[in-house]
Amino acid sequence: MVAISNSDFLLLDTDGESLESINVDEIKTYKAVVLRNLSEVSTSSLDSFSKKFGKPLMYGDSSEMVFEGLTTNEDDLHYDGISSEKLEMVPQWLVFHLEKALNPQYKGQFLIVDSVNSLANLSKEVALFLRKHKQQFFGYPCWNNPNLQLDDFAFEIDCITEYKGVERLRIHVPLYEDSTEIVTNGMHVYTKPHDFSLGFSGCDAIETMDVLNKIREVLFQDDNMWTIQFQDNDVLIANNEQVFHGRHSLVESDFRIMRRRQMLIR
Repeated sequence: MVAISNSDFLLLDTDGESLESINVDEIKTYKAVVLRNLSEVSTSSLDSFSKKFGKPLMYGDSSEMVFEGLTTNEDDLHYDGISSEKLEMVPQWLVFHLEKALNPQYKGQFLIVDSVNSLANLSKEVALFLRKHKQQFFGYPCWNNPNLQLDDFAFEIDCITEYKGVERLRIHVPLYEDSTEIVTNGMHVYTKPHDFSLGFSGCDAIETMDVLNKIREVLFQDDNMWTIQFQDNDVLIANNEQVFHGRHSLVESDFRIMRRRQMLIR
């Protein structure tokens, strides 16, 4: 096996090994790992492998969500479970299988951002702002209230929290400023790819945009962000408690099949 890594992220060329042979304990020492050139990845092998990271969050009778079809737009930087009222329902690990990856000529690179390191790299001014304000969401399609209007309040979250005694950034950041617009009489910022609005408590949209721009500048720094151009059959394991994930937009629509499992703490 050939590994390309830093202390937090790992790209592991398995040279045809099976998922069953992968050392899960080693993977858990990283914030995100891509397994490449695996032998055939079946539904049963992926299911067995994923359960080594926790209990699956079920989607009805299925333990996976399948994203299949044409895609174009970017995916904002976020963590899964952001709207959950119960911490135990926020996934600890995410397992993605790229059964059919996007064609690299169309871009659409996947992004992993270190939420711990990013917080440490924010200016004292921005960090203090985030400690004093909550991020608020409007028109967000929560499972228990999926039909909110764009300016209807959905929920709010603390922007800085702890995981195992270590502080981390915990917010939703639109990937591109030009994919947002100011709405609700200048009070909220609308993110076009996700079709909801957000803001910070006690702030108008101008101040929200300014803070998001300062945060985005830090998240895009090379020592915080890992850019991944997936290949067919890649498996990504990401610690949802320590990273954000998202995706660049494509220059042209392309077809992909991506399977995602969200693993809860046992």
